[in-house]
Amino acid sequence: MRMDLAFLKEKFRHKQKADLSDLDLALKAVPFLIRTIESLEADAVEFEKRIAHLSSRIKRQPPTSRKGKKGAFAWEVAFDETKNRLIMQFSGPLDYKTAKFVTNHMYPVLINIRKGCDVINDVTAIQGLTRRVMFHFKKIFYTLDMMEISRVIHVLPSGDAAAVTAFNEASENLNCLVFTAGTRDEAIGVLDKSTQFLKA
Repeated sequence: MRMDLAFLKEKFRHKQKADLSDLDLALKAVPFLIRTIESLEADAVEFEKRIAHLSSRIKRQPPTSRKGKKGAFAWEVAFDETKNRLIMQFSGPLDYKTAKFVTNHMYPVLINIRKGCDVINDVTAIQGLTRRVMFHFKKIFYTLDMMEISRVIHVLPSGDAAAVTAFNEASENLNCLVFTAGTRDEAIGVLDKSTQFLKA
C-alpha cells in the first residue's frame, strides 16, 4: 500500500476523521507519521543550530525595530521575525522633510523581511498627508513590493476620506493584496486568521 506524505495529505486533508473503509490505511499511517515527525523534529534542531551559528558570524545584524520623534511627529517600525510581519506606525503632523527623514531611517529594518511578508501600516493618528509627503510613503511601498510582500493592511483614520484616497492611490500599483482596517488590533487579528477571512 502506498505510504508517503503527499498521498496521505491528499487522502485526508479535508476529512475530520478517517472513514471505516480507510481504517487499515490509517492504522498503517500512524507509525509512518510518527517516524516522519521525529525526522522533521531532528531536522528542525539542526536548522536552529545552523541559524544560530550563522547569526553568530554576522558582526552587525540589521535592527528589527526603530522608532523616534521629530518635533511633534512620532514613528515606529518593527519586524516580527517569527511571523514575517512588519508593523509601521506614524502619528502627529507630518511635513515633507520629516517624511524624508523618517522613511530613510526605516530602511535598515526592511532588510530583515522575507518574501511573503505581511505589512501593517498604522496611520490612524497622522496629520498632513500632502502629495509631497505621500511621495515618501510610495517609495517605501515600492521597496516593499520589490521584496515580494504578500499583504498590506492600511489602518486608516475613521472618516478621513483624504487619507483613504491617498493610501489607495499609493497602493494601486502594488503586486500584493491590499486591505484596510479600523484599528491595528483588528489588522493583527485579521492576519492571525486564515486568508479566507481577509476582505478588501
